[in-house]
Amino acid sequence: MLHMERCGYLERKIDPDDRRARLVVLTAEGHAALGVAAERISRIERKLVATLSERGLAELRQSLSRVQEALRD
Repeated sequence: MLHMERCGYLERKIDPDDRRARLVVLTAEGHAALGVAAERISRIERKLVATLSERGLAELRQSLSRVQEALRD
């Protein structure tokens, strides 16, 4: 998080409801970066669907999810 804050994507603000707490909020640069990331992810997913089909992509996601679960142990 500190890196993202230094890069200008996030900022910490005092929570107006509890001044002891801090809120982590996206900056304009953070919102822009999320937009770029979403477009790139969409492009990658379209390429995968073209190669694997919708069903193949769903199976890939399930397999990766199982791998992630297995590595948690």
